[in-house]
Amino acid sequence: MPQLLGFHISVEMGGKVLPEYDINVDHIENETPVISCWIPSSVGKTFRILVAVPPPPRTVHHSFNLSLDGSLPSVKGCFIKKNSQAPFLTLAEEVVSPTQSRDFQFSPIQTTGVDDGEPIDTYNEKVGEIGVHVSSVLHYVKSSNIVCTNSVTGGQILERSKKVLKHCVDYGEAREVKTQITSWRPVGKELLATFLFRYRSLDYLVAQGIAPKTAFTATAARILASRSKGGRPSCMTSVPLRLPMNSHLIGDSDRVTDERQQRIKKPTLTVAIPEKRKAESEASLSENDFEQSSDGYSTSSYQDSKSNDLVDVSSPFLL
Repeated sequence: MPQLLGFHISVEMGGKVLPEYDINVDHIENETPVISCWIPSSVGKTFRILVAVPPPPRTVHHSFNLSLDGSLPSVKGCFIKKNSQAPFLTLAEEVVSPTQSRDFQFSPIQTTGVDDGEPIDTYNEKVGEIGVHVSSVLHYVKSSNIVCTNSVTGGQILERSKKVLKHCVDYGEAREVKTQITSWRPVGKELLATFLFRYRSLDYLVAQGIAPKTAFTATAARILASRSKGGRPSCMTSVPLRLPMNSHLIGDSDRVTDERQQRIKKPTLTVAIPEKRKAESEASLSENDFEQSSDGYSTSSYQDSKSNDLVDVSSPFLL
């Protein structure tokens, strides 16, 4: 995905960083930029959002709220303070109670036979979209109110759309968290950009010319290689998780025809924070803003270190 203020966001499924196709940036004057792309997805696979963050010092805190098929789950570990040393952020679990969370996954989709005259809100038109809303935050206040969500599983679309969408975002079984979840209320929150991942099956992406036909060959080659090593296919591939900040994720999207290379855009988007906002941030922030908190937000997925169960209690659109 394009770079935003030094942040790189991608989706990992089954231990693999997914290739991204047809990246575009919609940047309309006086509106928040939307960065979109297509990714391949599969039924029965768990997924998580990976955020590589720039090194400190940063002028403000940042939060990363999700929208999954139109729902707004309460996500564990969705913010990072400005002086945190953590190089990565992992968004992988919905908070369903102060002591429980559950994984994100893809499941078979439900269909409805409503006709064209049916109101649009009778089905979920946002199925097929994973949104990551990036915001700056001046400071956080500890909250005693832990916002928990229990998002409805199994998206619903029109029957005529079944050939386009074969699965949707779902959730795994709730499980106990190792440590008590802590909530923080953001103050001075400002939406900077939205990263939008449109997920579809690989065969659909190839059929529509979004992904190259070589994507099938590359996938088969990885499966054969894993079988030759261990006797069975492995869900883990050679894509490293700990990547340098300026590295480029090499995926199937790089092996495209000249025509596709012309269509695929990989721009770099830079959003400047006004000097006035920087001054407000520096004046209002202190070590007490995160009293009783610690650095390293949800880095256990990469470092197998002690996780920090922290929740931003606001919605992605709350300023």
